Amino acid sequence: MKKLFFVGCGGVGFCLLEVIRLEKLFKTSKFVIIEPRDIPDLDYVMRDTDYVHVQEFVSVKNYRSLLKELDHESFLVNVSVNVDSIMLLKLCVEKNAHYIDTSIEQYHNYIRVKPEEIERYAQFKKNNLFHQNHLAFKVAGKSKKTRFVSSGENPGFVSQYAKRALIEYGKTKGRRLENGNYAKLGYELGLKEIQVVEYDNQKLKVKATPEKFVNTWSGIGFQDEASDLVMLSLNNDHKSDMEKEFKLIKPTEVKDTHVRFISERGMNMMRESVCLNGRGEPFKYKGMLIPHAEIITLSDFFKYKPPGSKKSDAPTVMYVYHPCDEAMKSLENFRDNGYKVLSDYQVVRRKDVISGCDSIGALLVFENGEKFIGSTICSVEDCDKFGLLSGPTCLQVAAYMIGCIRFAMKHKNYGLNNSETIPHKELFKYSEKYMGKSIFKKI
Repeated sequence: MKKLFFVGCGGVGFCLLEVIRLEKLFKTSKFVIIEPRDIPDLDYVMRDTDYVHVQEFVSVKNYRSLLKELDHESFLVNVSVNVDSIMLLKLCVEKNAHYIDTSIEQYHNYIRVKPEEIERYAQFKKNNLFHQNHLAFKVAGKSKKTRFVSSGENPGFVSQYAKRALIEYGKTKGRRLENGNYAKLGYELGLKEIQVVEYDNQKLKVKATPEKFVNTWSGIGFQDEASDLVMLSLNNDHKSDMEKEFKLIKPTEVKDTHVRFISERGMNMMRESVCLNGRGEPFKYKGMLIPHAEIITLSDFFKYKPPGSKKSDAPTVMYVYHPCDEAMKSLENFRDNGYKVLSDYQVVRRKDVISGCDSIGALLVFENGEKFIGSTICSVEDCDKFGLLSGPTCLQVAAYMIGCIRFAMKHKNYGLNNSETIPHKELFKYSEKYMGKSIFKKI
């Protein structure tokens, strides 16, 4: 690559720059970093690198001029918030450039409707992850250049952990993956549910205030997604059960989808689940049903219609999230503020973290009642090992992004991808060393 364009450079973008340096990649490339805020320690991380920091917010009016040098030898890294991802993806198709993002929200145009006022899908159709993912493939699905959407940790690498966990569980039952058909293997093994489980127990020096949102990753991004509607994929049995208790809203872009919305903010609906602690031991916790793109993409990836059957089924998929304590306090302040984004935010770095880890996994639940997990546990000690200024949560995201970027360098015409469509073995080879502990086991 001759040029790398970073749109946004908060916690994740900064950590990705650190990992690029560790990987000794793009030494002769030009970096254009477009981020309106100051970036502490940027000169240190980018020492001996050809880079420019453009302190502007990317908008509909200026994005073409800011990205005028984008071409077929460029990689656009979209780690922004409040910027239209589809707009940037369209430009990359036009310029034949590579592209990656960690999320495809479109919050800068968001028309907020109170959950209690929502009765039909049309009221929020243009502003949800299902619609955005659908648009991404309408815009770039037919082009050959390798590009990635929703490819960070979760959404992103956690889907690779789900794929690998299914293979490992299959081995215990004497069943193996055939012709890359994960959906068929899941059906044969009785896969009924995938819970993306995350528990962040990092203890921070920085404290939340009524004005400042404190988090281990994007403060604005978390407030936006936490206040979005609950989104689930529901298998046929769970769908029938939940219809008795909730009004389920079905997306209209695709007929055969198991994704449903509930008119409640994700941060206000809790679910009990199981995660792994820093020692790799399972424990119960309660988390929020935050909407994430892997709910859509895992549902599609594992959807299966058995021979002779008239309808498909797919596993129930949900994201059950417990953020660090200061982020929980920040969410309470956000709720007290009428779900209006707090006036300030801070993404902590390693120096701001006293101790702890971020544990993220794909918990597979089978028809026979058995549970199997594929999980990453990344700690502050793992960041120290690499001499990073960034913390564990951002490292997990940056690790998968660097894997995707390296994959694109090797396979330049692999088309547009959600995480599930990339071979998991190659991605683990590139990224697993930055993930702390990777654990695959029955719990």
